[in-house]
Amino acid sequence: MRRLKALVRRLGRPWHVQIVPGDAGEIRHVRLRGWMLALALGGVALFWLGFTLAVLAFVWSRQALLAAEARLEAVRGESRQAVRQAAEESNRLRDENRTLRSRYEELFERLRRLEETVETNDERLKSIAPPTSKAPAKGQAVFLAAKRETARIAALTARPLAAGAPPASALVEAAERGLSALEKAAAAQGAAIEETAAEVEAYRERLRRTPDIAPAAGRVTSGFGFRPDPFTRTQRFHEGVDFANAVGTPVVATAKGTVVFAGRDGGYGLMVEIDHGGGLSTVYAHLSAIAVRVGETVDKGAVIGRMGNTGRSTGPHLHYEVRRYGRPVDPAPYLGGEIRVEAGEAQD
Repeated sequence: MRRLKALVRRLGRPWHVQIVPGDAGEIRHVRLRGWMLALALGGVALFWLGFTLAVLAFVWSRQALLAAEARLEAVRGESRQAVRQAAEESNRLRDENRTLRSRYEELFERLRRLEETVETNDERLKSIAPPTSKAPAKGQAVFLAAKRETARIAALTARPLAAGAPPASALVEAAERGLSALEKAAAAQGAAIEETAAEVEAYRERLRRTPDIAPAAGRVTSGFGFRPDPFTRTQRFHEGVDFANAVGTPVVATAKGTVVFAGRDGGYGLMVEIDHGGGLSTVYAHLSAIAVRVGETVDKGAVIGRMGNTGRSTGPHLHYEVRRYGRPVDPAPYLGGEIRVEAGEAQD
């Protein structure tokens, strides 16, 4: 307290200040009152205090700005990381969607081909099935299973998946496995159908080559077996069946086959022999005209000649034989059973 009072007393006294120039000019004397010096010192102190506070404020502001910039940079880094992750996720989802879309398209294309395969199998079944068959086509089971298996694939493209539902890729994989199994089943079915078709075609070919129709219109005058010979009147074995009718009556092949003989053969007169395969052949004798040539393939029911009276014959008729490995056999079983011989004279 005493020091402060002493300082105030000093400041109350007048102060003399000499200003000495450096170039040996006039020395100037300035007299200052104590209050003026105090005011100057106070101003300097206030200035210094303000300057110090300004520096402190600048330093604090600078530190706050640096901290804010650091936080902003951290936020920017986090934002860039989030954007990068979002972009990567978007690219991944886009690639996954593209892959799923491609797999969808492949699935539907495979389904289309499967439907075509099943329809082909159905048509093939219908072509080999008996016309009166009412059994459903086996291919429908495969077709309906394929439709059920791929229905959920179509649902995936129509609406988003529900919460908690399996991933779309898992459903596609399951559908692909199911469709693959159906494709294998359809292929196996197609192979079985083709095998069956081959068997049916072979059976039909055997039927086509089986002599099971009458060779000509007319009355049966002689059957297979022993009978009185029309020339000698003695019992003689007759190796075929005779059909009597007018000269020129059409004679048809009783089965599909290849003509192995067409010409005159002794007592048979004009004759045609057809080989039907499997050791089976037929003979048509006493013709008046021949309409085929050796080597020609004829279908069942095709006209091969005309009924006549050539060779060892007592009247216009057709002598018809069925042979197994060259030996005559009874034609009756091939013509539906027992043959009724009409009364009248045999014509050989």
